[in-house]
Amino acid sequence: MKNLIKTLVQKVRIRDLDPNEAGEYSSGHLPQLVRHAALAHMPRSKGRVLDLGCGEGLLLKGLISSHPTAEVYGLDPWGEILLRAKRRMGRKVMLLKGDSFHLPFKDRTLNMVFCLNLFNNLAEKEEVIRTMREVYRVLAPEGYLIFDFRNTLNPFIYFGYKLAFIHDPEIKVPLKTHTLSWVKRSLVATGFKKDAMIVPLAFRLKLFAPALLIAAEKR
Repeated sequence: MKNLIKTLVQKVRIRDLDPNEAGEYSSGHLPQLVRHAALAHMPRSKGRVLDLGCGEGLLLKGLISSHPTAEVYGLDPWGEILLRAKRRMGRKVMLLKGDSFHLPFKDRTLNMVFCLNLFNNLAEKEEVIRTMREVYRVLAPEGYLIFDFRNTLNPFIYFGYKLAFIHDPEIKVPLKTHTLSWVKRSLVATGFKKDAMIVPLAFRLKLFAPALLIAAEKR
């Protein structure tokens, strides 16, 4: 049974996978879908853009292509994975080592911050809120936080994350889900506008979509 679950999970992860992402820790069908949707729906910006939790730089390449005049940064706490990003991006972006709770930027100096495939890897809800607050601090007025989360109300995601240790005992990060109602309340409480853009991914109904992409504007 364990081997069957592992095989099925691997097939889901490689479905429609970009060959340039094959073998990367951050690869997979849903993470790739999140990145593509974020690039398709992101507002245009000529300012400073941060990919928070940039990993191997899978999003950074798309950001450079779609925003050639933007000043792009990547930040991640894992030194080893930043080396992979450096090999992928060269000198096209500034890569920084750090976490989402203490961003090395002054107040109101960034125009857009991406947190893709990040909130599902933070152990506690309070860590998600701390990250939102820190992003809010560094965003300029009318700047955007663009992020995704895995949906608690999708049974495949919820139970898949609960049982993840069965098919992947080498998981290095927590796997957490959230509800849309909690995310919306947290954004408003942090100071973001109420009318955030919400894009369901892999399923049309927001209520049960496996993941949702959010673009929230700073008040």
